[in-house]
Parts: sequence; C-alpha cells; structure tokens
Amino acid sequence: MQELEVEQIRDTLDKHGYQYKSILGDGGSSNAFLCQRNQNIFVIKKSMKLQMIENEYKNLTSLVHPSIIKLYDSFEDELDEYLVIEYCSNGTLFQKGKLTYSKFVLYAKQILEAIAFCHSKKIAIRDINPEKIFIDQYDHIKLSNFGMAKEFESNEKSNEKCGSLFYLAPEMFQKQDVCPFKADIWSLGITFFFMATGSFPFKSSSIEKIKQMIIRGDIDYSEYDIN
Repeated sequence: MQELEVEQIRDTLDKHGYQYKSILGDGGSSNAFLCQRNQNIFVIKKSMKLQMIENEYKNLTSLVHPSIIKLYDSFEDELDEYLVIEYCSNGTLFQKGKLTYSKFVLYAKQILEAIAFCHSKKIAIRDINPEKIFIDQYDHIKLSNFGMAKEFESNEKSNEKCGSLFYLAPEMFQKQDVCPFKADIWSLGITFFFMATGSFPFKSSSIEKIKQMIIRGDIDYSEYDIN
C-alpha cells in the first residue's frame, strides 16, 4: 500500500475518532488496519462497496455470540465501507498449526457452539477455515468473515459455489446443487483435520488433482501422527 493511500486512510479514520496504528492485511478489494480509540484496540476492515461487505454487516449485527467476532461500529466514504471489529491478539487457528489434544478439544467445542448457533438462525457460513477463525487475548475462539454467509431454509439447496478450495465439499465440483449447511460441516471437518495434524488432507500442485482427491475422499491417514 502506497504512503499517499495510507495518509488518506489515516484522515478518514481520524474523522471517525480512530487512530491508525498499522496495516494488518492487504487483500486487493479489502484491507485490515489495527486502530485505537481511547485505550481500546480494534481492527477496521475497509472494503469496496460490494454486496459481500453488506452481507457481512448484516450477519454480524444479527449473530451475537461469545465465539463470533464482534462488530462495534461502521461508517463509509464515497468509495469504501468500514467495519470496526474486535481485535484478537492471538492470531488465527492457521497460525497455531497442529494443536495438542486438550487445546483441540477446547477450541473445537467453541467452534461447534458458534456454528450451531449460526445454523439455528438459518445462516450458513459458507467459508469455514482456520485462517478465518481467530483467538482472542483470553484464548477464546472467534469466528469471523461472514461476507459469504447467507440465510437458507433447512431443506433448501443452492447452486452457488463459494468458499476456499481446500475446504470445499465434493458436491461443489460435481455440478450438483449444494445444501449449504452440510457444506459447512464438510469444511468444519477439514478444519478439524488441520487442527489435529497441522496439514491439509489433500495435497497436490495441481488444482484439478486436488478437486479429484476431494471428490474421492482420497486421504492417506498413515502419513499423519495424531496424538
């Protein structure tokens, strides 16, 4: 990110009472910044005015749960929208890698409670993976990134294919309509696999081969040492 752009962002945040501290992530159409207001630290997510950010705002205002990231504030300028969300100082599950048994159980219980809560509200998350699951200063799990989350009836299927490649359910590649809630459970299973092993179950340099491995459920469990 260029210095001029950072200065423009500083000015926008200052107008709304937030002090820019540093950039946390640059994702092309969205950025995340560490900011401060009084003695409190927040993450501010800046995104282009797209349907995804509107979905995230709507979902975070309706999904209030101890294991779901909190939305504190929002504002916009001519081009972008800004979400002020909870800062989790202990990073992501992806950064943790392989977990001990006790830590796996602790985190898995909180993740299951958060997903069950979303599903009880008829909201499928549709992008569950360790990079989107944060850990706060108290070692509590916080599900985040609800831009793809959407409300469905319990027996409803969708032809929308969304999520992260390694965590997509097999039916996503088979030209089938998908039950979004079942697809969430598949993604959760792959997330649990990563938490237990620190690795992905489907490995190849070829995207097409990875898709075929997912469809077949081609996992060599003998490669992994799970305590």
